[in-house]
Amino acid sequence: MNFVSPEDSDRYLTFVRERWGLPDDFFEGYRLIAPNTKTINIINADLNPVDEPSPESCGLPFLRVKMIIPKITTAAALWIGPHATKAIVTLSKDRTDRFFRREDLELQPEDVCDVDYGYVLVKCGEMTVSVALLKDGILQNMHPKAWSIGEGISAFSF
Repeated sequence: MNFVSPEDSDRYLTFVRERWGLPDDFFEGYRLIAPNTKTINIINADLNPVDEPSPESCGLPFLRVKMIIPKITTAAALWIGPHATKAIVTLSKDRTDRFFRREDLELQPEDVCDVDYGYVLVKCGEMTVSVALLKDGILQNMHPKAWSIGEGISAFSF
């Protein structure tokens, strides 16, 4: 298991904590591992992964790091979302459905947003639903294709 160095862990966790306004102690009790060169996963600090047999996966996929700015995964967004206080875009139900159809959205006056560039959490009301890149007033969709919905379907009707 490739553990991320304490220096790099601190850099990554500080970035996420500051970007999304998380409490200072949010990541206490966790540590980072690098299952490959592209992704950083987060695990409980007391987990002692075994080398043999080699695990299929370990922990929660947390950050994509082979980018200019590391990107949190959708799974990480759903985990930190209820605790985040910054870098959030809040959409109406109709616009959230469009987002779930993987449309890029131009920010509208009714969309609540506290930043103008970078990765943001996407919420509908108090519910975190995904992560996106906000650039030039456009919410660039990064929602997983496998989680998308079809035309004429709403995520809010059961």
